[in-house]
Amino acid sequence: MKYNLGDSDNKDEMLNKMVEAIRLHSDNLLNKDHEEVAVFITHVTEMFLDLIDHVEDDQIASSLTQLAGSVIGGMGQAILQLREENDMLKHDILYKLQGDIDPELN
Repeated sequence: MKYNLGDSDNKDEMLNKMVEAIRLHSDNLLNKDHEEVAVFITHVTEMFLDLIDHVEDDQIASSLTQLAGSVIGGMGQAILQLREENDMLKHDILYKLQGDIDPELN
């Protein structure tokens, strides 16, 4: 994928900041609880929609709104579903590893 970074002299710095932001958001999506992830996805969606409001061409703005809504909504739904399935699998694995041990006795 190619990004338009303009004619800036500090393209490497801009790319490094973008990579760092990607890592930060990825870590947050992986390590926060479901509610925090849902809030983050909602916040990001609102940020996109706010920026789209500044597009002067109504047809382009409408297309961008539909695209952003469907893509972010789909990714958000998938992320939350995968997180839930992952949590269930972790629980099942820990339950199997526990075996016949009664956690109340420990």
